[in-house]
Amino acid sequence: MAEEISKRVGSRAARAAQRITIAWGFKGELEMLKLKYSLIQEVLRDAEERQVTDADSRVWLDKLRDIAYQAEDVLDELDYEIIQRKLETQNSMKRKVCSFFSLSNPIAICLRLTPELQKINESLDELQKIATSYRLRVLSADTTPQPRRHSMTDSLLCSSEVVKGRGDDVSKIINLLISSCSQQVLSVIPIVGMAGLGKTTVAKMVHREVIDRKLFDVTFWICVSDSFDDEWILGEMLLTLGKNTGGITGMDAIMTHLREELETKTFLLILDDVWNEEHGKWEILRDCLLKISGNNRNVVVVTTRSRLTASIMESQTACSHELKQLSNNECWSIIREIVSRKGESIPSELEAIGIDIAKKCGGVPVVARVLGSMLFREKDKDKWSSIRDSDAVEMSRHYDQGETELWMAEGLLGPSDGEMEDIGDRNFNDLLARSFFQDFQTDELRNVICCKMPNLVHDLALMVTKSETVIQKPGSAIDGRFIRHLNLISSDERNEPAFLMYGGRKLRTLFSRFLNKSWEFRGLRSLILNDARMTELPDSICRLKHLRYLDVSRTDIKALPKSITKLYHLQTLRFSDCRSLIKLPNKMEYLVSLRHIDFSHTPADVGCLTGLRSLPFFEVGQDKGHKIEELGCLRELRGKLKIVNLEHVRDKEEAKEANLSVKAKINTLVLVWSSERESSSSSINYKDVLEGLQPHPAIRSLEIENYQGVEFPPWFLMPTLNNLVVLKLKGCKKLPPAGHPSHLEILEIEGMDGVKIIGEEFYSSGGSGTNPIFPILKRLSVMGMRSLVEWMIPAAIAGGVQVVFPCLEELYIERCPKLESIPSMSHLSSKLVRLTIRDCDALSHISGEFHASATSLKYLTIMRCSNLASIPSLQSCIALEALSISTCYNLVSSIILESRSLISVFIGWCGKASVRISWPLSYANMKELNIEICGKLFFDDLHGGEVWPSCFQSLVIRCCDQFNSVPDGLKRRLHSLVRLDISWCRNLSHIPEDFFRGLNQLKGLKIGGFSQELEAFPGMDSIKHLGGSLEELKIIGWKKLKSLPHQLQHLTSLTKLKIYGFNGEGFEEALPDWLANLSYLQELTIWECQNLKYLPSSTAMQSLSKLTRLIIRSCSLLKRNCTEGSGSEWPKISHIPHIDLP
Repeated sequence: MAEEISKRVGSRAARAAQRITIAWGFKGELEMLKLKYSLIQEVLRDAEERQVTDADSRVWLDKLRDIAYQAEDVLDELDYEIIQRKLETQNSMKRKVCSFFSLSNPIAICLRLTPELQKINESLDELQKIATSYRLRVLSADTTPQPRRHSMTDSLLCSSEVVKGRGDDVSKIINLLISSCSQQVLSVIPIVGMAGLGKTTVAKMVHREVIDRKLFDVTFWICVSDSFDDEWILGEMLLTLGKNTGGITGMDAIMTHLREELETKTFLLILDDVWNEEHGKWEILRDCLLKISGNNRNVVVVTTRSRLTASIMESQTACSHELKQLSNNECWSIIREIVSRKGESIPSELEAIGIDIAKKCGGVPVVARVLGSMLFREKDKDKWSSIRDSDAVEMSRHYDQGETELWMAEGLLGPSDGEMEDIGDRNFNDLLARSFFQDFQTDELRNVICCKMPNLVHDLALMVTKSETVIQKPGSAIDGRFIRHLNLISSDERNEPAFLMYGGRKLRTLFSRFLNKSWEFRGLRSLILNDARMTELPDSICRLKHLRYLDVSRTDIKALPKSITKLYHLQTLRFSDCRSLIKLPNKMEYLVSLRHIDFSHTPADVGCLTGLRSLPFFEVGQDKGHKIEELGCLRELRGKLKIVNLEHVRDKEEAKEANLSVKAKINTLVLVWSSERESSSSSINYKDVLEGLQPHPAIRSLEIENYQGVEFPPWFLMPTLNNLVVLKLKGCKKLPPAGHPSHLEILEIEGMDGVKIIGEEFYSSGGSGTNPIFPILKRLSVMGMRSLVEWMIPAAIAGGVQVVFPCLEELYIERCPKLESIPSMSHLSSKLVRLTIRDCDALSHISGEFHASATSLKYLTIMRCSNLASIPSLQSCIALEALSISTCYNLVSSIILESRSLISVFIGWCGKASVRISWPLSYANMKELNIEICGKLFFDDLHGGEVWPSCFQSLVIRCCDQFNSVPDGLKRRLHSLVRLDISWCRNLSHIPEDFFRGLNQLKGLKIGGFSQELEAFPGMDSIKHLGGSLEELKIIGWKKLKSLPHQLQHLTSLTKLKIYGFNGEGFEEALPDWLANLSYLQELTIWECQNLKYLPSSTAMQSLSKLTRLIIRSCSLLKRNCTEGSGSEWPKISHIPHIDLP
């Protein structure tokens, strides 16, 4: 950090010295500052190398950092005065007679700033002397620092190390390892993940399994760490073979010995903790490994945090394995095993707290192990609670695109060659590649729009900057002497830090939900007041001469003060969702450094802000200052630009004034006309205006909304759009010939009410008749086409002469109520992964078979197609993971489920369809199976001994009137079930007596609503086996039942019980006293039990000490007796906090 600051200040000093031609001796002070910084930098590298272990070096760096900040403030102020002087000169704002007294008068500037520069130079002199006394060395730029090795790892898995949730990872890596051996001479499998996920541990487990299974003749384990040195790595391999390398020097000798030992053998080389991102270094080592044993099938496994390292080293695409975070349950398993290592049980009250602690581990096993160690032998509930509530295990922090602008404000991205935004993007991508961020979300152009900073990285950042950065908690004390970055979001005016009242001169960044007008933060760079309780910004804001980032979004401010135009260094201004803010002050053009602006309504005269890089959208108006010509001068715009209300643009020439064709850095352009309901389309020159809005050829995403032209302009049909990746057309009058964009990956067509047929013209490519149409299109959406009747496939495609959508991965057909036919499934891409057909009532059949996409289709959804009668067979879809078919009332096809890859199945409201679940199977991935309101339900071949895997958690069979009996063999598939629902199957008369035995993981059960002929609940004898696990039960009766099943009294772990539909005339008038056994019950619901009059006895109700909520509905007799004050049952329940008697 200190090195970066010194470089920045040194270069700024040089630049300022070149620009200043004012007071005597002033330029000399600046040049002296530059010289002294160059001398300081000669010892800076040594100080940074030693700061980790040497306290004196850390002190020296802290002093240098403080001086660097001071110098930066002075130079910033100097730049401010230069800008002010330039603006005053341009506008002839000051008379000569008073210019001597102006702040921008050269002599006045010199008199004010020269003493400060002299003081800084004297401090640097003193710092250079101290460096000698601290024995800091002078390192030239050519000095190569010695690489530091992190603590070395070994291949042995410690017997005390607790490992959970990594079995699947090891299996997948072993499978990758075996399959890659058969394909390549030297395969490389990277294991990628952020710090603490257990990459080394997984590699050790792989190493152990390889040895146990004797997959290779020789295995090597080498911890590489910082230095990727091919000769050292090969030498370590030789040492592993038991060869003394003391007399062996030089690469040739090492290679000769390795070749002699390994020429006829296979080997596995594990390189742990690799950081190398230079392709050339890896190529040298790879060539050496090939020379050693070039004819055998060998494998290299690499552990790394860097995605770039993985991409450089992996032998083929998709050969790397990325470790994911553990689940909360797996983190709790680690903590629990460490805490109970001596065989001691964990009290239930501590276990509940421990489960909450596990949720805060962020899925990182090393955090779980640390927390487990902290809790080991700790029995105090308060200690467990304090760890649960500690900031040290706070959840991951979210970051978005605004971070680059904050980096800019702090001066971390310049000065340098290139745009600061580009430098910020490169830095962010570097951090992302090294796993400093995780769970990132991308837009359609693969730009990261949101991500998380892992707890470990966040805590490390706070540790590195702990003397400067504070996140205040209510009631905590703050030493403000060294603070430069302060977060008060969790505070308010009542616990404002005392040091702020006396000035925070060193403060550079402030996050706050309130603003005290008395604050004096002259050095502030970033002020974030979003969601603050405020109605105005004070005029004194202009004193913040260094301010670069200001955010007042979602506040109630009514106006920005006129003085804000004096913030000449301001780079980012955000005031979105400020509903009371009507207009901006005049002279906004004085904000000459403004690069990013965010608002909810376009301000007037935005064109004067010529330095803008981002503009969220532009509302075209008819008044001066709102016309589209305002965009003409904004030549630096980048990213996304949305232009709305284009009906206010008269013609092509006026549209051209936006100069879109020269804005090469805009990658996403959105053009919107108001809908026909909001504008008079007859008077709008659609085609000419769109022709004048031609974007730059580099455009990658184009959206056009409510364009009512009968044809598209020439630039839309020519190779001008050859870089286009995303095309979205919404509410347009007709379809353009869209087959030609060679790079198009995403096409969305929506709301074109005038389009009845998608036919030949849609596939027009303008090229050879055999060229693929939409050659790399990956996602196609046809939605909201209310008049569309037919979607045709051209004869050449149907006949196999041409290929359409050869790379299509996702197809969505939604809200097309008149659509009668869609392309045959046989003509779809062999790469199709997701198919969704929804709300197409006229569609009667889906033709063809899934043969082409049988090995790729993973997600299939068909919903609300009321006339759909048939669909293709699913038996060939061997990759299918998620299946949802619902609300297709006329579907008569038989749905056969036998894919081993299935994870989630929902089939509902298809009353004529039959569902057949075929066994024996190894449903290794199945988690959820939900069958509702279907015709027939069959379970085949249940008599085998195979057991469903531990990931199967939810089974729902509901309202299936032809489901008569629960098969005897079904329970063997349900041992890991967490949720079970078998209800409202009106003809079900049999549940095996031992059905619930072995369902030890079951937490929620809904059961009942069976055959009206039954006089007792079937299968209840084994429900007692759920007594230690079941937490929620809904039991549904019918008319012939006379009482609740007495076996329920064994369900002592229940916290919620719902009794529903026991309406028979012979049903008991009072609930049984054995309900008192349900001592953990917290919520009791009684619904539609017309003959029920009384609750259990007073003694029984008092025994339910944890009961906090009682709900009684549609039970007229019981409700009357429970009426407050007058009801006979009221004394039994008056102590319950929440009673609901609607």
